[in-house]
Amino acid sequence: MREYRVEAAKALVYLLAQKESEEAVISMPPSGFMEAYWDVIKTQTCAKITLFDAPENILKRLIFFDEESNPKEKTLNKEQTARYLKSIYTDMEYFQDSYNRSDAQIAITGLNPHQAAKKVSVILRVMKKIH
Repeated sequence: MREYRVEAAKALVYLLAQKESEEAVISMPPSGFMEAYWDVIKTQTCAKITLFDAPENILKRLIFFDEESNPKEKTLNKEQTARYLKSIYTDMEYFQDSYNRSDAQIAITGLNPHQAAKKVSVILRVMKKIH
């Protein structure tokens, strides 16, 4: 996995070098504050924000795909739900230290995508990182 992240970080370097990226929002996985990604991001003057939500809400947003990468409907039974929730909780705990590298941590629990984006925008303005 490390080799993949090192290669993917090269794409991030390219993306951040583009003029258009000056006012862009780039979404990263939790590992974005670790290893090769962090080596790139820590040198940038951008705002680094971590979004937090309840594991149950994260689970509701999961999208499943078939073998051809097409989205598919999937109803989880109780056992699957418990397994996915445990995995989400475990990931949140594992990545907590890396989340602390962000400039701001924003809770979006209970917010729809528009409300979450607005909250992030307000906080960015307060941080004076955007114009």
